[in-house]
Amino acid sequence: MKDWTRPLFGTWAVIVYLFLFAPILAIVAFSFNTGRALEVWDKAGTAAYSAFMQDHVVHDAIRTSVIAAVGSALIATLLGSLA
Repeated sequence: MKDWTRPLFGTWAVIVYLFLFAPILAIVAFSFNTGRALEVWDKAGTAAYSAFMQDHVVHDAIRTSVIAAVGSALIATLLGSLA
């Protein structure tokens, strides 16, 4: 590979990673917003997380997701081993 292309590939890799991870970082940052709308930053807080931890519907949904994930992992492992 030529010497002048190596910095270009490094720059391109940084641009791609920023493109992929910037939305995730924005969601994490706005998850601490206490306002109802995402367009306006009200103030930082963790009230939504404390309400989330006390909601039994969310606990049931997490339990169902974990059971489905473990079941599908076991089936995939079994089928992969048999293949």
